[in-house]
Amino acid sequence: MTGSSEESLQLAQVERTLADTVERYRSLFDYNPHAVFSLDLTGRFVASNAASEQLCGYSLEELAELEMGVLIVPSRALETAAAFAKALNRESHQLETALVHKDGHVVEVSITGLPIIVDGGVVGVYCIAEDITARKKLEHELVRTQLAAEQASEAKSRFMANVSHEIRTPLTSLLGTTEVLLDTDLDPLQTKFVDTMIRSGDRLLALVNDLLDFAKIEAGMARADELPIDVRALVTEVGALLSAAAEKKGLEFELSVDPELPEVLTGDPARIMQVLTNLLDNAVKFTEIGRVRLSVSYGHEPGRPEVTFAVQDAGIGISEQHLEGLFESFNQADPSITRKYGGTGLGLALSKQLVELMGGTIGVESVPGVGSTFTVVLPAQRRTGCVASDDPG
Repeated sequence: MTGSSEESLQLAQVERTLADTVERYRSLFDYNPHAVFSLDLTGRFVASNAASEQLCGYSLEELAELEMGVLIVPSRALETAAAFAKALNRESHQLETALVHKDGHVVEVSITGLPIIVDGGVVGVYCIAEDITARKKLEHELVRTQLAAEQASEAKSRFMANVSHEIRTPLTSLLGTTEVLLDTDLDPLQTKFVDTMIRSGDRLLALVNDLLDFAKIEAGMARADELPIDVRALVTEVGALLSAAAEKKGLEFELSVDPELPEVLTGDPARIMQVLTNLLDNAVKFTEIGRVRLSVSYGHEPGRPEVTFAVQDAGIGISEQHLEGLFESFNQADPSITRKYGGTGLGLALSKQLVELMGGTIGVESVPGVGSTFTVVLPAQRRTGCVASDDPG
C-alpha cells in the first residue's frame, strides 16, 4: 500500500505540474495583445485567440473553418506560402504580409512563424501576428514626403541655375562694355562713376557665380577637377587680390607658406581659389583694426599627405551659440551683421560644400572681439597625372 500511495502522489504532482503548464500557456495564448494562432500542416486554423478575431474580423468559430491562405492578399500569397514552408522545415521565420479583413479592408501584418514539434515531428506552425498597418502607412507617407521634398529641391536648384545663367550672360556683356568705356576719353568724374560700376558689377557677378555653383552642387552636377596646382603661385595670386582691400582698410596682410610644400600638387585650383577668396573676403570685411593672415602648411603622414590653409583675422569674432549652423545655407551668425556688413550668408555654406567636394574638411575657431581662424584641410597628392571634369563655372 505504501508504494501505491507514493506512486499516486507522484502522479498527482505530475498532473498538477502539467495542468499548471497548460494554464500558463493558455494565459500567454489568450491574453497576448497580438494575434496568436496555430495552423496544421495544410495551413488550416487549429486554435486562435481573441486578438486573432479582432485582427481579421472573423469569429473564432469561423476561423476554425478557414485556411490561412484564403485571408492573404493575392499579391502576397507566394511569399507567405514560402514562409509557411520554411516554418514546416523547422526554420523560424518572420515576414511582413497583408491580409483581407472580413469587411474588405487590407490589414498589414508582421507574422512570426515557429514550427510546432511533437514527439520529434513537425505537426504545424505556431504564429504571432502584429497589426502594422499604421506603421506602414506612416512609412509610405514619409517616403512620399521625402520624394516630394527631393523633387522640390531639384526644381529649386534648376530654377537657381537657370536664373543665374540668365543674369550672368547680360551682366558679363555689361562689364565688358564698361571696361571698354573706361579706356575712352573720360573726365575724372566719369572715370570715378565707371570704376564704381565695374566694382559693383564684379561683386554682383561673383554672387551670381556663387549661386550657380551652389545650385549645381545641390543638384549633384558639380565635380572637382584633378589638375596640376602650383599652390605657392595660387595663394600669392589670392593674396594679391585681397591685400589691396586689406590695405585700403588700414589692415596688415600676411602670407606664410610652408617651405616643405611640394612645387606641384594635383587638385582643383579654381575651387581652392574660390574658397580662399571667400574666407579672406570675410576676414577683411569683419576686421576693423589689426591684421589678416593666410598661412599654408604641408603635412605628410604616411599615406595621408595634406595641405592646410588657415585664414586668421582680428575681427569681430563669433559667439559660441552662433558657431553651430555657421556653414548652413543662407545663414549668418547674427542678423545684425547683414545690416552692418552686408552679405547673403551663402559664402561659408558654399565654401564648405566645395571643400567637401574636393574631399577635405573645413572648421572654425573663434573668440568674440578677438577674431576667428578658418581652417581648410585638403588631401594633397604630388602631381603624377590627372583627369579633368566639367567646368566649375
